Amino acid sequence: KNGQPKSVFDCACGSGDVSIELAKKFPNAKIIGGDFCEEMLELAKEKASKQNLKIEFLFADCQKLPFEDSQFDAVTISFGFRNFKDRNSCLKELIRVLKPNGILAILEVAKAEGIFQKIQKISSLQARQARVKPSLHKQLQML
Repeated sequence: KNGQPKSVFDCACGSGDVSIELAKKFPNAKIIGGDFCEEMLELAKEKASKQNLKIEFLFADCQKLPFEDSQFDAVTISFGFRNFKDRNSCLKELIRVLKPNGILAILEVAKAEGIFQKIQKISSLQARQARVKPSLHKQLQML
């Protein structure tokens, strides 16, 4: 229980599957799922409601997230990062809303290039999590 996140943002949450699993794994955490597709958000809300899970789902543009700096203990994105038109901008926003020493979890299966290769090496093809150290946090904010 010690070290579990108190706040998690699931970016590009789609129909809410990862947000729902996060809410089950961390029942005391505030889970927020964000997506730009209203229809998917409605589906996510329905799915969470049927399971009596308290998850906030909201419209969120990855290039301009509606959150304060350093707001979340963890930020996740599963199979959505590859779809971002401007990945640098989106990554910068994910890092901006993540607390220093927070957990950034990116689940993808596509081969990355450039700076994203470093991030992909952190997680390889497994859904592993990595703490973003304050020094790396600052470097990523400068992208």
